[in-house]
Amino acid sequence: ISSTRSNRRANLRLFRKKGVKQETPDCTLDFKEFVERMAEHESSLTLVFNEIDVNKDGTLEP
Repeated sequence: ISSTRSNRRANLRLFRKKGVKQETPDCTLDFKEFVERMAEHESSLTLVFNEIDVNKDGTLEP
């Protein structure tokens, strides 16, 4: 369990690394910060998806 908790904390630190202004000693993340980070990821994913959607039909083909 200790390693699982450590992994979660490490993942949270990585998640917070970009764009989060307030770092707390226990690496907590409030809902507002979570939503902001998710929105950033969504924007990045949209850009990537649109770039690899070759025929621009909203689907990815092999």
